[in-house]
Amino acid sequence: MKKMLSVLLSILTLVAVLCSCGKQSDNKGAIINMYLGSELRNYDPALAYKDESAVKFFELIYEGLFDISDSGKVTKALCKNYKTWEDDGETVMEIELIDSRWNDGRTVKADDIIYAWKRILDPEFSSPAAALLYDIKNARAVKEGTMSIDDLGLYSEDTKIMQIILEKDTDVDLFIETLASPALVPVREDQVTKGSQWPLSSSSIMTNGPFYIKSFDSDYANKTLVLERSTFYHTNEKKSVAYDKYVTPYRIVVDYSKNAEERAEAYSNKEL
Repeated sequence: MKKMLSVLLSILTLVAVLCSCGKQSDNKGAIINMYLGSELRNYDPALAYKDESAVKFFELIYEGLFDISDSGKVTKALCKNYKTWEDDGETVMEIELIDSRWNDGRTVKADDIIYAWKRILDPEFSSPAAALLYDIKNARAVKEGTMSIDDLGLYSEDTKIMQIILEKDTDVDLFIETLASPALVPVREDQVTKGSQWPLSSSSIMTNGPFYIKSFDSDYANKTLVLERSTFYHTNEKKSVAYDKYVTPYRIVVDYSKNAEERAEAYSNKEL
């Protein structure tokens, strides 16, 4: 929960959120009200990762292989363990995933990450995040269209194990730090392939982070986005982990109905 508290405090500091803890929801945990001025229009991490407001929001709903701690150090997230070795002059990195599931209960697999990265490197897909993956063997050539995606040094050895062959002279530590980018989180192929509208509607997105998008709730005012704690976050198929072990708040209600001036006035009037 320390990580989640840190995320919420970061939102307070960096995107001027007025945040207050509200009522309890049937003892399921706190309902936290957040007030943001700009409604997010695109939930695709490969496209919106340079939007500072979006990045802080994405930290609540997505999780990648690595993260950056408050002290600036790289920490493991979806990655359980990793190792590197030399094979015939090439550096190979193997990453094992933790037990975790999407908000619909499906296991987060190595192929979900591999699909997300191959999508970014597809010559037909325009994303500035491609350069983040150029340390992978043949990644630049794949993006430029001079090599096939089958030539990419990226494979799944098992449901939870992926292997990456790196370009020569790659700084492994720096590459791991790069993998903490919010652009490189897994995405669901079955959602993306439904069409170009999938990242534009909050109700059509599968997430693997501590919260999922519950969408607009009829119990709240218009322009209100509701996030709810994922009961599948960091759990295996047997669901042996308590639902609130990692995420204490039950719900986050994001209110977009006021602009910055209106929020400041409401705060001054002690309405917020």
